[in-house]
Amino acid sequence: MKYHKSSSKNYGILTQLCIFFLLAGLGLANIIVSQSVPPLYWDVVNEKQAAVSLFLQKMMGREEFNGLFAMNESIYGSSLKKEVFQDTLKRKTTIGELETILHINPKARDVLITLSTLYEQERNHAKAQEYLQKAIEIDPQIQSLK
Repeated sequence: MKYHKSSSKNYGILTQLCIFFLLAGLGLANIIVSQSVPPLYWDVVNEKQAAVSLFLQKMMGREEFNGLFAMNESIYGSSLKKEVFQDTLKRKTTIGELETILHINPKARDVLITLSTLYEQERNHAKAQEYLQKAIEIDPQIQSLK
């Protein structure tokens, strides 16, 4: 009988040690994982508008974007819209200017290549391919860059 009691005490101590080491391991894992969270996340959590703007720029084109943008615009106001869409507006302005140049000189190879790149950034792959094809027709060596 005594043997049985000391054996059950050993299992109790063993169980407690297992639980202790399991919790210690989980705590250590939590510390390691929390150190690998990107700084952008912490800036967004701490409501830094520049970080929120950068985050929204990276989310642009995804289905969650509109909801996230609306939520953050209600917090930061109209200045957020200007920040988030500044690259898009600049790209559209540049496209307009380059297309005007192209009307003057339809064989401007560098303009065609630049327009192809800008339309690719706009996710307008058909238009990007169209301008790239025109550039290749003018300078077949561009084919090797493709």
